[in-house]
Amino acid sequence: MAMVHAAVISDAEQDMKRTLKMLELPEKASNIGIKIATCDYRRSETGATTDPTVLDALIKTLRSKYSSCEIFVFENDASGTNAETLFRYLGIDEIAKRHDCRTVSLSKTDWVPKKIDGFHFKET
Repeated sequence: MAMVHAAVISDAEQDMKRTLKMLELPEKASNIGIKIATCDYRRSETGATTDPTVLDALIKTLRSKYSSCEIFVFENDASGTNAETLFRYLGIDEIAKRHDCRTVSLSKTDWVPKKIDGFHFKET
């Protein structure tokens, strides 16, 4: 876990660079997935959804380190929300486009079970 105090949101990019430097990220990556929080039709100021400014800073920082990797921003529909609508409402789709990323609604994709060594999940 890494934590950086950000005094103002305008410093998000600089703070994101500092945060990612604290992590032991691999030298190379071919795919990066970013799970955002869009649990409701509310703006980021409420704290209920991912802040687009922070997401923009994260993607920009990752893109500078991994220029040729594929970056996905993903979310699933919830009982009262639609991920694709929320991508547009929050401006996530524009951020993804600006940084050559893809938004993915998990409700529109096929799910493939994967075994993860060391972890045991009950299959349903």
